[in-house]
Amino acid sequence: MKKSTIAFIAVLSLVFASCDDDWTEALPQVNPQEQAFAVDDITLKSIVPEAVNLQEAYMKDNKVKLFTESVKNLPAGSKIRYELQFSKTADFAKYGTLVCEMDSDTAVVKASDFQNAYVAAISRGSKAKQLYLRYAAYIVKDGTSVVRVGDPNTYLGASQVKVTPYPSDLVIENNYYLLGTINGWSVANAIKFDHSGDPYDNPVFTLKVNISESDAASGWWWKVVPESTFRNGNWVDADNAAYGVVENGDGAAEGSLVGRTAKNDVGAGCLKMSGDLLLTINLEDGTYSFTPIAK
Repeated sequence: MKKSTIAFIAVLSLVFASCDDDWTEALPQVNPQEQAFAVDDITLKSIVPEAVNLQEAYMKDNKVKLFTESVKNLPAGSKIRYELQFSKTADFAKYGTLVCEMDSDTAVVKASDFQNAYVAAISRGSKAKQLYLRYAAYIVKDGTSVVRVGDPNTYLGASQVKVTPYPSDLVIENNYYLLGTINGWSVANAIKFDHSGDPYDNPVFTLKVNISESDAASGWWWKVVPESTFRNGNWVDADNAAYGVVENGDGAAEGSLVGRTAKNDVGAGCLKMSGDLLLTINLEDGTYSFTPIAK
C-alpha cells in the first residue's frame, strides 16, 4: 500500500473516531484573576491630637485631621471612602458618623460638621468629653459601585480624642427642685426632681406629686428652682434662678416653663387638678406638663 493511502486512512479513522466522542465547546480565554483586596491592604496612621477644640479648629482652617493612609492592591479605577464613627463608649452603643474628606493621603473632617454631629449624637453641652474613634472603609469603583472593606463589623484605625465642642448659651444645672403648696414655699426644703445622666444629654426631669381635692379646689401653687438656688437656701434675683409661668396663677396643666431674669420674677403656676400626677419639665425645650399616673 502506498504511503499516501496509509496516511489518508489514518486521518480518516481519526475523523470517524471523533464522531463517537461527546462534543466539547472550547474553553473561553481566561485572564489572570485580579488580586483580591484585603483589609490588611489598608494601613491607617492616626494623626489626631490628644485633644481637639472644635471652635479653635474652625477658626483656624475648619479642619480636623484624622489619619494618613497607605493602600496597596487597590483595583484599577477604584478609590477608598472612609466613614468616621465616634462615641462616648468603647462599645459604640450610640455613635455619630461623618464622611471623611481626603486631602492627598490625609483624611479630614470639617470642624463645623463635627460640631453639628457631636450635638446630635453626643451632647448639647459645652463640656469636653473623651471620644472613641473608628473608621469604616468602602471601595468605590468608577464612582458608582460601593463595597464595604471586610464585613459589616470591620473597622480600622481605632483611637481616642478629647473633644471640646463650641461654647453653649444653654445652661442646665444637674438638679432641679419643686416648691410651692407642696412644701409651704420653702426654698431650703424644696423637693428634688428625679433625673439620670448628663443633663445636657437628658434635659428631662420628673417628679411624682399627689394633689388632694381640697388643695386642687383652692389652687395648688408651684415653681421650680435650680440647684444653685436650692443651695443658697433662699430666693435669688438672677437669670434662671427660678422657673414658672408667664402669667401668675396660670392653671394650665402643660405649657412653657419660663426662667426669671435678674430684674423680673416669673409667675407661679396654680393647678386645679387632683390625684397622683407626674410633673415633667424639659429644660432644653422650656416646657412643663402634669399628667395623671395610671393606677
